[in-house]
Amino acid sequence: MNRNHSRITAAAVLVVVFALGALASPAMAGKRLSDKALRALPGYVDFGDVWKFSDGNEEVEVELKQPLLGAFAPFLRGDDPDLANLILDLQLVKVNAFSFDPDDQKSVIGVMRDTSSALRDDGWDNVVKVRGEDENVNVFVRIEGDGEDDQTFLSGLAVLYVGDDDEAAFVNVVGRFRMEDIARLSEQFDLPHSQDWGDLQDEMRKHDQRREADN
Repeated sequence: MNRNHSRITAAAVLVVVFALGALASPAMAGKRLSDKALRALPGYVDFGDVWKFSDGNEEVEVELKQPLLGAFAPFLRGDDPDLANLILDLQLVKVNAFSFDPDDQKSVIGVMRDTSSALRDDGWDNVVKVRGEDENVNVFVRIEGDGEDDQTFLSGLAVLYVGDDDEAAFVNVVGRFRMEDIARLSEQFDLPHSQDWGDLQDEMRKHDQRREADN
């Protein structure tokens, strides 16, 4: 994750969101939820106090909720109505990205592993795993439904990234969306490790095939 790129991306997102929020029609925005109701949604992930590991050099914090997220929709509807509708179905886009002291790398990886273990125990599917010299990545999705009809959807996406460049990112997207929507969300919000979304969709197709075989 390039630090300058991260800083520019976050700034651009916030500028666009607040500009659109000032112009958009309230009727196009999604329903506002209280923090308590948002935390109770099945796709919400509590990453804990990951900021305690930040060394303060580079920090990107984005937390977009409704109705602010819905402010994008009117400006996307002409070019991409499907994406506009998708954003109205989101409740949260949260990005916590930061640099950390090399001495804290084991601790940051420990948070990643503990969070990953908790998500697996809670029924999330770990659809992408990357373990290498350069980075550690886990991508999870929360599936609602049995996969046998059109009512099956994803209620949550979680991306946990720790790189050997002493940078980490913890991302959570909450709402109602499909597997094929993730690449579009990644492009719109420049989510970390987006280059693997093609692999992610392949893994999800394999996952669905395994579920069908088990049934």
